[in-house]
Amino acid sequence: AACLFLERWGQGEGALVRLSKRVPAGAGLGGGSADAAATLLALDKLLPGRADQGGLQACASSLGADVSFALMACGKPPGLMAIGSSAGDVVDPLGCIDRPLPLVVVVPRIHCSTPEVFAALPNEIDWEPVSSASLLDALVGRDVEAAREACFNRLGLAAFLVAPELAEID
Repeated sequence: AACLFLERWGQGEGALVRLSKRVPAGAGLGGGSADAAATLLALDKLLPGRADQGGLQACASSLGADVSFALMACGKPPGLMAIGSSAGDVVDPLGCIDRPLPLVVVVPRIHCSTPEVFAALPNEIDWEPVSSASLLDALVGRDVEAAREACFNRLGLAAFLVAPELAEID
């Protein structure tokens, strides 16, 4: 993210970036995407007036689909919801959930490389868009069971191929 930002808007300047990871790498939780978005925003503050919001968003999209959401969510209140379309890089904010939902996130000590997971995707995977209305209704209505039923992960099958031990946790 830093190299891309500086290549586009650095005008010969550089930056030393130190990153403290708190979200495990390869866990599928978007930590790398959040790190990339935070780096873009930090450099934008250090070198003001060089990149506009559209340029930052395009830069984020080129780094990865989740980076666009993370860029949009940085500095916003917790509980922000958004719909990602296209490859996930077109992000439309929907608002915030006003109270936390009781959810458990399991983070196994198993690393899955994003490129390996995408490479393992079966050719016959169904990429048809799925309506998110039932998930949004469940989240707004604080119906955890309905939210669980509405969730799916198209990358799950490929992740199980890369790391079969994940299937024991699912």
